[in-house]
Amino acid sequence: QMQWFLDRITDRGLLNAREYTSFDNPLAYITCEGANINAFFYHALRAAAYLGAIVNETSQTNTYNAAADALHTAYNAQLWNADEQAYSAGFHDGGKLGPTVHAQLMALYSGLVPADRLAATRAWFLANYKNPGSGIVIGPKSNYQTLIGNKAGLDMPIMYYWAFSELYRADTAAMDQEAISEMRRRWKNMVHFLQDAGTLSESFVNDQGGGMHESCHNYGSIPAYFLSSFVLGPRVTGPHGNRQLVIEPRPADLTSASGTVVTDLGLVAVSWTQLDGKFDLSCTIPAGTTASLHLPITDGKATVNGVDVETSATHGRYWVLPLSSGSHHVTAHGATTHR
Repeated sequence: QMQWFLDRITDRGLLNAREYTSFDNPLAYITCEGANINAFFYHALRAAAYLGAIVNETSQTNTYNAAADALHTAYNAQLWNADEQAYSAGFHDGGKLGPTVHAQLMALYSGLVPADRLAATRAWFLANYKNPGSGIVIGPKSNYQTLIGNKAGLDMPIMYYWAFSELYRADTAAMDQEAISEMRRRWKNMVHFLQDAGTLSESFVNDQGGGMHESCHNYGSIPAYFLSSFVLGPRVTGPHGNRQLVIEPRPADLTSASGTVVTDLGLVAVSWTQLDGKFDLSCTIPAGTTASLHLPITDGKATVNGVDVETSATHGRYWVLPLSSGSHHVTAHGATTHR
């Protein structure tokens, strides 16, 4: 399968194949040298190389890594639009297309954006992803040129998997708030009209309760993962064989949250409140497991199970406290979660 794609690399060094069919991608279903399908292929090459190394397929690992390096170079040489400071949607019908929201998002997600272009790419995405879009884009006869010209935004729930991933990857209080605000804005009508499963519509629901295609669909469930793993906080990181449990709440302007998250290390129950600079958190760590608690405080002081503790360990904007298995109650003062 990987070779099928490698055989379709053009003289520009880009993959020529049918573009990613996310429906609201302006180039959905069109065979071209598209930014999105190239980003996915780059990601797949790196994943294939990683898997090859695990099973000692050295020759294939080297082949895939070399192909990924070449694609990274071609992507940034061919698709970057210096005037727009953003990535082109691709090449089609002999011409280079303008930038799209989808191109920026997939380049960011797949790790194709060099450090010196990261701020510009994120800025272009953030400036345009809320623009009016077109929920269902079907094939080569679609109005892709108009959508590209209008800098069409995201208009299908499925695309918010990558959008929320990128907002939380930015790891700032402002982007935490952006994610929560977008969940409120885009899923509001699903909750308000509560058709069938309520928040599981394939497409977004308009202010009159219409616009959905299937009212019970995996696309609509996108916020559930982020509300559990980032807002509430428990998530598992690291590769198989070296999984690590992290509890890192991103409250934004919420004042409380509680729930139990299913992880491959067991059930993790968490509840927290934030009020007047005080952050209270209770959690239960599965037996045989430890966790790294990331607290949004400034002075490195907290109370764990009634005992004052201090820590100098940090992870980005968080202080880090190790937790053993069992139940814990943590209180932190000087919390800086919402700013």
